[in-house]
Amino acid sequence: MNPRRVLRNALLLFAGGSLAVFAVRELDRSELAGPDTEDPPPASGVVVYYLSQGKDCTVCNNIEAYTLETLETHFSAQLASGEIIWRSLDVDEPRYAHFVTDFKLYTKAVVFAEMRDAQVQRWKNLEAIWEEVYDKEGFIAYIQRELQTFLETPA
Repeated sequence: MNPRRVLRNALLLFAGGSLAVFAVRELDRSELAGPDTEDPPPASGVVVYYLSQGKDCTVCNNIEAYTLETLETHFSAQLASGEIIWRSLDVDEPRYAHFVTDFKLYTKAVVFAEMRDAQVQRWKNLEAIWEEVYDKEGFIAYIQRELQTFLETPA
């Protein structure tokens, strides 16, 4: 056998195999991601969103963690009953990109959204999270106070 022919065939086989592996991985990735639409919104309740953009920094991770801790500590019954729903989403994903305009976002955010018939009735962006994030107890108190007020205020 000619060594050049063997090498050429091996390279063609490698290139073809690489393309096949790439195609299978892309197919799997698109199936995992699902359609470019949001997961079905809840029919009713108050959704507490942590809306991130791409990779989070330590401060952003704290915002998410402190918010979830507040819900689990102070609103556990409402979480269990579905009156409050927790969602952490990345608005850089196409199916969640609409939140940027829906909630007028300019950075990562914690947003409360009251849902009725799977439609947002009212919402509130907690912009002061950036002022409170360096004081965990103050942050938790802020989220707790704002969510309690949101729950008590009729739409």
